[in-house]
Amino acid sequence: GVIKAEPNYRITLDRDVKTAAVNATDLWGIENVLAENLWNQNIYGADVLVAVVDSGVDLNHDQLRSRIAVNTQESNGLSGVDDDGNGKVDDIYGWNFALNQDDVTDVMGHGTHVAGIILAEHTDDASIPKGLAPRARLIPISFIDRSGGGYISDAIYALDYAKARGAKVVNASWGGSMCSVLLKEKIQSLAAAGILFVAASGNDGVNVDQTAQFPASFNLENQITVGSIGSDNLMSRFSNFGYLNVHLLAPGADILSTYLGNSSRVMSGTSMSTPFVVGAAALIWSARPNASYLQIKQALLASATNYQYPVSSRGRLSLPQALSYLMTH
Repeated sequence: GVIKAEPNYRITLDRDVKTAAVNATDLWGIENVLAENLWNQNIYGADVLVAVVDSGVDLNHDQLRSRIAVNTQESNGLSGVDDDGNGKVDDIYGWNFALNQDDVTDVMGHGTHVAGIILAEHTDDASIPKGLAPRARLIPISFIDRSGGGYISDAIYALDYAKARGAKVVNASWGGSMCSVLLKEKIQSLAAAGILFVAASGNDGVNVDQTAQFPASFNLENQITVGSIGSDNLMSRFSNFGYLNVHLLAPGADILSTYLGNSSRVMSGTSMSTPFVVGAAALIWSARPNASYLQIKQALLASATNYQYPVSSRGRLSLPQALSYLMTH
């Protein structure tokens, strides 16, 4: 009964991601993409479901815990019982595919940082991170283990789970050099459910049109691949690029976001650029809930501020322009 088989490749979180102490100037990314322009129009990403397929999330973080999408059938059901019949017992918040259990607690900090960029709740403290879409809802899904890696098979199961939970956007800040046809087909299949898949280009400083990374280089219809800029608006030295397979750039160097232990940290990498685009998608999708994933993708790419970067749109993320494009096309 086997239709297709391939090695169960192992993939990793973006390499060369660094952590640093909090610096009050590290809110530059939010300012760079002009997110406040949308907030001033009362656009906050309300109820857009975002799946962060990563290392899990700090479920007790003050800025994240109220944003987590609860699986009500399980939360209202019996402990130790698969109340919704999906094969996952007590998956109230999400599922850990690396350990095959309901505990999606982040032990690395990567998933928590990514999630915060997308939807960390705002506070009155100007030095505390702000999520782009603070009223979006998070489905935390883990397939990355303590070593910083995970298996393609678990990533595929994680994408199925994101679809079943009703995600509109998937954040994938990971990859590798091995091409998995099964992963490609799984990402493609998300399009039928209207899901946008956003991937990190990677941190090797290479052209992924020539030196392929996956899923970055798949270049599927429902996919956006994201590279990084710094606060100087120049493409980050570490960022992968490509006129075909990388679509646009977004802030990714020295980004302040949520971290383990109810704290904040600064991290760098295309892992950080990716959730900027996911947060942007959630924001503009909430302004036009009936838009298709293709309309969201087109709005983000066609409106990219043009600085002749080596990516297909030639530009970087600009939220007011993306919103304007979406509402007029």
